[in-house]
Amino acid sequence: FAVYEAGKHGGELVYSYAGGVGIRSGDPKDVERLLVAATYHQAQADRKAGQAAAAASLIAQTATRFPSDPEMQMFAAESLLLDAKNPQGALDALARVTPPEGNRILVGRLATLQADAYEAAGQKDQAIAVLEKTVAAFPSPRMQQRLDALKGAGAR
Repeated sequence: FAVYEAGKHGGELVYSYAGGVGIRSGDPKDVERLLVAATYHQAQADRKAGQAAAAASLIAQTATRFPSDPEMQMFAAESLLLDAKNPQGALDALARVTPPEGNRILVGRLATLQADAYEAAGQKDQAIAVLEKTVAAFPSPRMQQRLDALKGAGAR
């Protein structure tokens, strides 16, 4: 009985959160997770194949379906930076992102993306300012390393 129950519940987990997400349950949230996962993986494959424009287009299209999702909007801004080579477009997109208050991970991700975009736009002072503000609010060894590297690169 225990093996049967483990198998039954394990199968439900697999189909709800992995390979069969959205297919069996029909739950709209499951289908949305499937779309985002597929977009991410297809964009990665496009990038690897040297098709940055295809990756950018796919990500931008998917981001329009989730306008209030800060993670998806940051993903789209990152694509503007990496795939479209448009740092100002990325900065404009990131300016519209509001991570949930107190969410250290998303606040850090936003600051890192902003710093990357500022650096790509040749505005290292702005990149440093964004990271300094974020490190002061949410200390992070990784972000501090990035900040130190930027400061060192600016001193050369």
